[in-house]
Amino acid sequence: MQQFPAIEKRLQDSGLRYFAVLLIATLLLLTGCATRQDQTLVYQTLRRNYYDKALDILETNVTDFYGKTDEVLYLLDSGVIAHYAGEFKTSNEKFSLAEKLIDEYYATSIGQSVTSWFLNDLVKDYEGEEFEDIYGNIFMALNYVHLGMTEDAFVEIRRFDNKQRILQSKYADALNYANDQLKNKNADLPPQAMQFNNSALARYLSMILYRSTGQFDNAAVDRRYIDQAFATQLELYPFPVPSSLDDELSVPKGMARLNLMSFTGLSPAKMEKRINYYDDENDDYFTFAYPYMVRRPSAIQAVRARVTGTDGSEYVVPLEMIESIENIAVDTFAQKEALIYAKSLVRALGKAAAGNAIRHSLDGDNRILSILTMLAQDLTEVADTRTTSYFPGSVYVSGITLVPDVYTVTIEYVDRRGNVISSDTHTDVAVREKGINLTESLCLQ
Repeated sequence: MQQFPAIEKRLQDSGLRYFAVLLIATLLLLTGCATRQDQTLVYQTLRRNYYDKALDILETNVTDFYGKTDEVLYLLDSGVIAHYAGEFKTSNEKFSLAEKLIDEYYATSIGQSVTSWFLNDLVKDYEGEEFEDIYGNIFMALNYVHLGMTEDAFVEIRRFDNKQRILQSKYADALNYANDQLKNKNADLPPQAMQFNNSALARYLSMILYRSTGQFDNAAVDRRYIDQAFATQLELYPFPVPSSLDDELSVPKGMARLNLMSFTGLSPAKMEKRINYYDDENDDYFTFAYPYMVRRPSAIQAVRARVTGTDGSEYVVPLEMIESIENIAVDTFAQKEALIYAKSLVRALGKAAAGNAIRHSLDGDNRILSILTMLAQDLTEVADTRTTSYFPGSVYVSGITLVPDVYTVTIEYVDRRGNVISSDTHTDVAVREKGINLTESLCLQ
């Protein structure tokens, strides 16, 4: 502000300086948020199974759909839609870059961290949620399976496992520090216990990969780990182990195994929760905001497949749930949610204290500044509700042992009334004795 010495002089007062910065930040925040357009058209296009078109809409409108700090969010959305569209190489490129940026942003820049404590987390580069990061590796593994690159698929499964193992301890130090900070404010952290320690879906993919390479002992180990995932994480897996798994490792010689995988529904979204808090030090009430996850209900009650051979024979195979991504998303968000809660509360306390200092220092002629300061504090207290829009909510699997041949596979999605609300037909599905025969389907309803 060297061009405006009179204004600079006025801002020597710490309270007025705080107000000016806060007001400018508020205007910048409102301007930035206004540029992000709704993505309803993308979602509607996906629901109609036009995956290529949905990807085209997303890529054509990147600057309208995403802000400057949303690169990871864009890459995750684009990566998963590219997978749905069968653009497996493109999908891997997007997920790979997202993974690198997530690692980079985990140690957020000093400038962004300071600003986020002053304003809110929307000024930070979006670094992804834990479930988005780890399931990105699952989609990369599936991409490599479809590309016939088995070893690369194994690498992604191992990376998933490594990330999953460190989840429970990732935020331990930060949580301890946050808890100490809140105790000084007569507040407590919300519950942050996390169950997730083993993924049945990751083990399933690893099992069929090992089977395809003749490593049956390793495949059997993964099979046992699947049972363990269900037995030790009851809240995450409140459904039976898929019955088709019993036959995965006993395929007779001369026969072939066709595996079926289906993604349904959508992973949770984040919404803002606003809480009124009393600051006894300053005898003042104020509001702070933080994000929480909400599930997005699916219309699908059951999934089944009709497998038709060249001789006209038909098999009807039920698909059974093996993983609830929505359950794991909510579970793995618990630790981060507690940290965000603590940070939001401490930040709001700081804003309230500074606001009180301004109001107490202003004379009667500056009441308008006092009102504007209170308004700016409220407007800048916004929760970061960014999260991927197009990850699935659940994963179903099945398997059927067949004579090696070419088949037509139709996946049917059934609602609670028993109506088929969507179907997905794959023609000329070659089922071979060796290798992986995996047919993948999707219904986001």
